[in-house]
Amino acid sequence: MLRRKKLAASAALIAGLLISGHAVASDKQWFQDLELRYHDETSGTTVSTVVDTNGDGVTGGITTLKGRSSRGPVTITAFAEFNPFAAAPSANCPAGTLDFPMVESTLVYRFVGGDLLFLRVIDAAFCMDLATGVYDFRNSSIILGGTGRYAGATGTIDAKGQGSSMSFDPTGTKHFGWTTMKSGGKIQRHKGK
Repeated sequence: MLRRKKLAASAALIAGLLISGHAVASDKQWFQDLELRYHDETSGTTVSTVVDTNGDGVTGGITTLKGRSSRGPVTITAFAEFNPFAAAPSANCPAGTLDFPMVESTLVYRFVGGDLLFLRVIDAAFCMDLATGVYDFRNSSIILGGTGRYAGATGTIDAKGQGSSMSFDPTGTKHFGWTTMKSGGKIQRHKGK
């Protein structure tokens, strides 16, 4: 009986040391340079906005996506403006679609607890089938930092997805629709951030 109590006490002590050691290592992890692999799968809606970054009279759109990621639940809000006047067939897009050149696109990723990650798209292809209204896209973004655990973060995230506009205003420049997206990349957090 005494031997069982000693074994139980030893097991409890070892478990306590392992758990506390893990907690210390996890806390220290946030204060070291760290590269995190990231991926997500999200879906949501897109709607036109009043923002026209290049003054051509065509406004951008706001996309709000929710889903799961390797860092837990994520909400992504993206602004994107494209130039419909320069849309043309492209080697970046499948036959029968037009590539709409990107004017500007920025994103904010929000994680549980409120930490934010800021991104700017640096390369994109937005391929729309004018007959169906369905579009496919791919983009590459750089990380511009963030808040909380992502303050000072850098890295890259690539995304691809699909969507469609469901409703248009009479001018055809304002819309509402749906979007799905998968993305992945690397987030570098830097020492002391």
